Amino acid sequence: MAVRPLQPQDGGVIERRLRPIYDWLDNGNNKKALQEAEKVLKKASSLQAAKALKALALFRLGKGPEAQLVLDALADEKPSDDATLQAMTISYRESQQMHRVCELYENAVKAEPQSEDLYTHLFMSYVRVGDYKSQRRTAMALYKIAPKSPKQRDILLALAQRMVETYMAEDKMEAEQETRLYIMILELQEKWSDIINFLDSPRYAQIVPGSMPQALIPYLKKVGDWKRLNILCKDLLYHENADRWDYYMPYFDSVFELMKGPSEPNAESTADDTPEKCHEFLCQLVESMSLGKLLRGPYLARLELWRRLSEDKSVDADPASILGSGVALCIQYLRVFAHKPCALPDLRPYLPMLPKQEREEKSREFLTCLDFSEDSEPTTRHVSCLALWRVTAPPLPPEGSLALADKLRDHYLRSLNSGLVDATPTEFCNALAADTVYQKLEIKHIQLVSLGWMHAARLAPSCASSKALQLLADTRAFHSHQYKDVSTSIPLLLETGDKTHPAGVSRLDARGSPCSFVRLQQGAAAARRHARLPLAPVQGREYLDTSTAGN
Repeated sequence: MAVRPLQPQDGGVIERRLRPIYDWLDNGNNKKALQEAEKVLKKASSLQAAKALKALALFRLGKGPEAQLVLDALADEKPSDDATLQAMTISYRESQQMHRVCELYENAVKAEPQSEDLYTHLFMSYVRVGDYKSQRRTAMALYKIAPKSPKQRDILLALAQRMVETYMAEDKMEAEQETRLYIMILELQEKWSDIINFLDSPRYAQIVPGSMPQALIPYLKKVGDWKRLNILCKDLLYHENADRWDYYMPYFDSVFELMKGPSEPNAESTADDTPEKCHEFLCQLVESMSLGKLLRGPYLARLELWRRLSEDKSVDADPASILGSGVALCIQYLRVFAHKPCALPDLRPYLPMLPKQEREEKSREFLTCLDFSEDSEPTTRHVSCLALWRVTAPPLPPEGSLALADKLRDHYLRSLNSGLVDATPTEFCNALAADTVYQKLEIKHIQLVSLGWMHAARLAPSCASSKALQLLADTRAFHSHQYKDVSTSIPLLLETGDKTHPAGVSRLDARGSPCSFVRLQQGAAAARRHARLPLAPVQGREYLDTSTAGN
C-alpha cells in the first residue's frame, strides 16, 4: 500500500492532485500512476511528493535506473515533508537501499531540528539497519526535544485504569481479552491486591468461568498470602488434578513460608504449616488414586518434600524421621512406574540428595525391588531398574560391564523378535529415515522457522552436532538473505508498543552468528584435512579423515 499524505504541503489542492496517483498505486496499476504523476509535474514541476511517487511507479515498472536518477535528484533537494519522505522510504525499501533512508531522514532532521516525528522516523531507520550507536544518539536527541515527564507513565496508567473501571461500571465488559487488559494495567502499577479483588469478583467468574483459582496463584505469592495460597493449591490438587506439577511448586513454597512464621493455635485451620501435615496430605493424594489411574505427581511430590527438607537449614525437621529413607521413596516410585521410560529421568534429580554411602550400599535394591527374572517379559521395567542401579552403584569391573552389555543386548534382541522395536516411534531406522526425508525437503521460510527448531532441539542430544550447526547456519543465512523482512519486523513491533519481542529477534540474530562462524571454520578445517590426505600414510588416513582437529 502507498502511504497517504498526512500533512499536505499546500492545503487541499495538493492532496487532490496526488490522490489519483495513490489510488493507481494502491490498485497495482503502476503505468497509470506514472502517467498521472507526470501530468501533475507538468502543472507543478517543483512538487516533491509527485517526484517521489513517480520514482516509486518507475521502480515497480522495472525501470530501476530511471527511478534511481529521480530519487538521487530528489535527495539532493533534502525534502522534509512527510508525504515525500515516506514515498521515498518505500522506494528505497523495495530497492534494498535501507541505508539511504537513514541519510534521507538525517537531512530532514537538519532542516527541521525540532520535529519529533522526523526524529522518530530517523530512529526507526537506524533500527532497520541495526545501527545501535546511532539509535542511542537519536533517542537522546529525541528525549531533549520532547522530554517525557517521569510521572507521565503513572498518570497514563491511572487514567487507563479509571477508563476501564468506568467501562465495567456500565456493564460493558463481556470478553476475556478485556479482563486481561485490565489485569495488565494493574500489573504495570503493581497493584496486586486490586488484581486479587478483581479475580474474586463475580464479574470475572462470569466472563472467564473456572479459571479464577489458577489465575490467583501468582498474585497470592506477590502479596505473601501464604495461607490462602496453601489452601487453594490443596483444593486444586485434591479435587481437580493431582498430577499438576505447577500446583505442587507453589504449595511447597507456601508450606515452607508458613513453617517459618508463627504457628496458629486454631485447630480448625486447614493450612499445612508443618512438614507432618504436608506429608499427610501427600499420602492422602496417593491413597485417593484409583487402581486404574496411577499418577506420578504424588509420588514425586514426596521426594520433592524430602529434598526441600534436606536443603532448607532454616527448618528444624529431619526428613528421614518424617518421610523415611530417600532410597525407600525412590524404590516405591520405581515399583509403580518402572514400566514407563520416564522412570530414570524423573528420579535422577533426587538421587544426588541421597548420602553417597547409603546410595551405594542400597544400590542393589533398585535391581531386586521388582522380584522378577531377568529373562521375563517386562523389559522396560528391568531396563529402568538396571539404569538406576548403574547411576547409584560404584563403577563395575570390565567383566561386569561386559555382562551388563550382554543383558541389554539380549533385551534388545527379544524385543526385536517380538516386533516391539519396529512398532515404536523411537526406532533408530525410523529416526534415520525421518532425518533423510527432512534433508531432502526444499526448506522454505515457514518450514525453517516452524519445523527447524523442533528438528534442531533433537540433533544435539543425538550427537549430531555437525547437522545441528548446519541447520542453525542455514537459519542464520536465511535471516541474512531475507534482511528486508527481518529488519522491517522490528520497527513494526516497536510501533505497536511491543517491548519484548524486538529484543528476542535481535538475540536470535546474534545467537545465529556463531553457528555460521563455526560452520565456516569447520569447512576450512575439512578442506585442509582433505588436502593433506594424499600425503598421509595409508594406516593414518582413516584417523586424519575423521579427526576434527584443524592443525
